[in-house]
Amino acid sequence: MSQPTLFEERQTAWSVSEVAGALRETLETALGQIWIKGELRELKTHRSGHWYFSLGDEGAQLRCVMWKTYSQRVRTLPEDGTEVYILARPSFWEAKGDLRLSAVTLLPTAGIGAQQLEYLRAREALARDGLLDPARKRPLPSLPSSIALITSLDGAALR
Repeated sequence: MSQPTLFEERQTAWSVSEVAGALRETLETALGQIWIKGELRELKTHRSGHWYFSLGDEGAQLRCVMWKTYSQRVRTLPEDGTEVYILARPSFWEAKGDLRLSAVTLLPTAGIGAQQLEYLRAREALARDGLLDPARKRPLPSLPSSIALITSLDGAALR
């Protein structure tokens, strides 16, 4: 008896494992390897040589991994905020319900991402107004004189 697909009618409920398996199979089969353009965010290099990062744009963000085998081939370590192209395939880890893109190639573009550009514009405006001038900085006290807790009345922070 063949296993039903997501699009067939069934009389019984799907198990979580069946849904997760169908999602993995559908995603990985339908998309295969694809080129994706986005802004590199939250790059973390692991001592094993693997890279973990997010790729985003104005409307969405996806988590990515680049295994050591492939990260070794990238000539220079990209910086957060850099606009990049990656060649990746989606991978769905059924046990955790986790979707990631497994990147095999990473190519930086000449541009910077929209989020980084917005940050640089805001920083420039603050500097122009003199708000980032080192002379304006105040020393922090060694011990704070008071602490405030801002939460709702039934918030977990109060318990």
